[in-house]
Amino acid sequence: MKFLSGQESLACLLKRMNSRHSFFRMLVYEELERSPLSGKTLDIGGGDAVGYRDLLPRQVEYESMNISHALLPTIVGSVENGIPRPDGYYESVMSLSTLEHIFDERSALLEAYRVLAPGGHMCIAVPFLYRVHGAPDDFHRHTIYWWRRTLEEMGFDAQQTRISALSLGPITSGYSIFEFNPLRVVLRRLALLGDFILIQLLRMHPKYRDRVAGRIGDFALGYFISARKA
Repeated sequence: MKFLSGQESLACLLKRMNSRHSFFRMLVYEELERSPLSGKTLDIGGGDAVGYRDLLPRQVEYESMNISHALLPTIVGSVENGIPRPDGYYESVMSLSTLEHIFDERSALLEAYRVLAPGGHMCIAVPFLYRVHGAPDDFHRHTIYWWRRTLEEMGFDAQQTRISALSLGPITSGYSIFEFNPLRVVLRRLALLGDFILIQLLRMHPKYRDRVAGRIGDFALGYFISARKA
């Protein structure tokens, strides 16, 4: 969990203030750099033209699947129609901000599980408190409880499943609802500064700090999920 995680240093605050990405995307990319992805990896919803290729671990052998030719995927097509690879073909599977655009996301997750080798990792990022955005459609928002139960029922190792609630605090989460506006740059920095100050104050009062940190999922922008196939 990002909120109250100990990563809210002044240097980190300044870096985030200068980021050109949304708060959600910025936090996803930070998680991606620490992900357990390795070996032959399929990116569902990715392609050679995506902007996060350089963030992947060096040991990743990248392949991708996308309905859009423009992103230059290895495989052109919808995961709902099946992934044209044999069982256990990939050592890792990833998907960033894609599953909310797939109507039958369970079938997509089951297909990802099928092509993942035993012991392999799946890393996905999904929005939660985030505006509706079509590419071409937007169908789902699920809580952390839904994700835990769904992944366990599919056969992922419950003990090796990590779900990180992506949030910098309640102020930035509220700002993200209407982040595209004429005062974007100013309001973005004020929101970051507000949560930074709030966190420092909460750290001085453990009673309130623990209470807020325990409910971070209530105002998470989204989740970064790492699950291991048993």
